[in-house]
Amino acid sequence: MKKLLLIILVIFIIFSCSQKENQIQMAKEHIEKIGKNATSRDINEMYDNGKIYYGSNPEMAMLYFERVVKDKPEASNYLADYYYKKKDYVNYEKWAKYAADRGISPATHNFAYYYEQKGDIENATKYYLIAAKNGDKDSKNDVILLYIERGNDGETKKILKELGEKADDNNLMFYKAGFFEMKKEYNKTIEIYNELIKKGNLEGYTELGSLLYEKLGEKEKGKKLLEEGINKGSPIAPFILAKIYLKEKNYEEAKKYYYMRAKKNDKLAIAGIGYCYEMQENYEEAKRWYKKAIDLGEKKVAFKRLQNIEDRQE
Repeated sequence: MKKLLLIILVIFIIFSCSQKENQIQMAKEHIEKIGKNATSRDINEMYDNGKIYYGSNPEMAMLYFERVVKDKPEASNYLADYYYKKKDYVNYEKWAKYAADRGISPATHNFAYYYEQKGDIENATKYYLIAAKNGDKDSKNDVILLYIERGNDGETKKILKELGEKADDNNLMFYKAGFFEMKKEYNKTIEIYNELIKKGNLEGYTELGSLLYEKLGEKEKGKKLLEEGINKGSPIAPFILAKIYLKEKNYEEAKKYYYMRAKKNDKLAIAGIGYCYEMQENYEEAKRWYKKAIDLGEKKVAFKRLQNIEDRQE
């Protein structure tokens, strides 16, 4: 039996290899037939073929990507990824740089991370910055954290301003708190949030309350701090507490906090009340609140959940 299975496996491997070789040959013939004067349709077709076969036959896909990359720079994403997986770092750097020079993501962000892991912070900063300026949110956050790690507040504020962020002391403190939280240096994070709270910053309450509840296991202390935030006028704290009580399946308490924002015609809070009633199987009340949220312009969650209730009731 084992011998039979081994024979079947060998046949399957040979067949698979043969099939891949045939596909590669077909790709070569296809590319050769198109020639140098490819139309936009030809380029798009080759690019799409590369994407389709990248998972099952990456060598075939590379033929297409290398052919179209001058006309479709986004193909460099795949070229960089392919050579990185092959541990061919010379070609990886070639195509990652090609992508970065043209502002192509995620290759540019990955290239920055590659340099960061190598300890080349200068190039990591350079490529994170390129990706950030092209709208990559992760790169924006990563480059700011690199500046924070250097410990030069003046330079960090400059980069915040350059990236369209607030360059004031409070925003810098929030980024520092995030940096220390990422490093799991929670005492430093807590110290910063407490300093923000002393300055009257409402977001300090919500961030510290969430940290205590979600990551540090101090659930009651976290809730209490969020309550303090509500009393100080935080518009975000009621939502956070409502979500906490939803997680705990305490729908009455969740409604209580959603009501705080619903009084101000907040459509998300109103939809949240509908959800609480739905979870309590009070479908008529759920429908009433969902319809109210929809009337206020909440078209996604409320509409879908209302439709689900009505479908079940038919």
